[in-house]
Amino acid sequence: MNLLEGIRLYQRKDYLGAVGILKPLMMHSPNAEIAYYLASTYMALSDHQQAKELYKKAISLRNDFPEALINQAICEQHLGELFQAEQTLQTLLTHSPQNPLGTLNLGALLYEQGRPEEAISYLKVATEHSPQRSEGWFNLGASFLAIGREEESLRCLKEAIDCDPHNQAAYIEMAYAQLSGAPQSQAQETLETLISLNPKHSFARYILAVLSEKNQDFEGAMEHFKHLSFQQYAPWIDSWQFVQESMDDDSVMLGSTASGFRNLQNLTQLDGLCIELGVRFGNSLRLLQKYTQKEWHGFDTFQGLPTNWHELPQGSYSTGGHIPALGDKIRLYPGRFTYTLPEFIPKKEGPISILHVDCDLYESTYDALCLLNMWIRPGTIIIFDEFLMNEHWRQDEYKAWIECAQKFGWKAKYVSYSLFSGQVVLQITSTQR
Repeated sequence: MNLLEGIRLYQRKDYLGAVGILKPLMMHSPNAEIAYYLASTYMALSDHQQAKELYKKAISLRNDFPEALINQAICEQHLGELFQAEQTLQTLLTHSPQNPLGTLNLGALLYEQGRPEEAISYLKVATEHSPQRSEGWFNLGASFLAIGREEESLRCLKEAIDCDPHNQAAYIEMAYAQLSGAPQSQAQETLETLISLNPKHSFARYILAVLSEKNQDFEGAMEHFKHLSFQQYAPWIDSWQFVQESMDDDSVMLGSTASGFRNLQNLTQLDGLCIELGVRFGNSLRLLQKYTQKEWHGFDTFQGLPTNWHELPQGSYSTGGHIPALGDKIRLYPGRFTYTLPEFIPKKEGPISILHVDCDLYESTYDALCLLNMWIRPGTIIIFDEFLMNEHWRQDEYKAWIECAQKFGWKAKYVSYSLFSGQVVLQITSTQR
């Protein structure tokens, strides 16, 4: 047995064979290279815990081992250890600030965590030093879109497609950006290009069917819908049926979450409180304050989901207890809504002008709407972040809204919706009061 044979088996994707050679070698004569290839073999087998420990071993045996640090961080991401992955990549960049893979991976990680402004600074370095990498441009474009900068997003996504014309995610993100500002025909053209590359791309088919139906092209819509299994894509089809049944011609179809916020500038707003439920790192709160120029109040535990949310475990979306600094126009109230809202309410006067609900969970959404019900008046704008499209959407924020609307006699007009993000914006037209 020798290392070269183990590497050959790994390169041939005979991972079990590679483990059979590399593991005994590691036990009898450990060195950094053996640890690295054994870790890579375990990573290929999706044993990320074992792989992570072996990458750490490789790093301990060789001080300067950037590839091992990057792969260790990737394993930590797979294990849900996002803050540890960030720390691992920061360790790499401390010694090698311009490392293109390090900056690319850290930028992608920060974007995934909901920190797009931080992501952009690293992704700019990554694209400058590795302009041929499509994934760098893609993540940079997605980060710009998350903060409402569609033109820069589209420029980066075009670069991503130029680097890799088969980057299907880039076409979807580009359509997402185009629906946020450009004529919808541009998004349609982008998705048709994607279908020419992959006729089985289900989400592209779905959005093209919706856009065709909106344009009264029912034959074109059926051509796309026939490629979608109702059983497999029921949440998507159900979401579109809800839109058709509940919204009118004035309801605007948008792409990004940021474009839904920016569209608030077109609405008559009450004088009153602006409240966000679910802050995390504060990206949406920054955008809402920017577009409304009002004072905002944000509520969050900063410890993530209080319970499991379908497949996501308790603690997902945590900031690790970090409370972001968001400026003097934004006040934050750490803790559960059922504790912080009852303390907040007696100290303020309504009504609510804008309420951004990013609770995800039915229980959290229902409790908060009940606590705030006396401040919800005709003219109040409510933004739901996760209203449509996910597998269980009728059991979550949607369910809480419907139950509270019935309980308190709220009626509303749907202002905008996104079949990309699941966001819905509505404005209260009447209440029982």
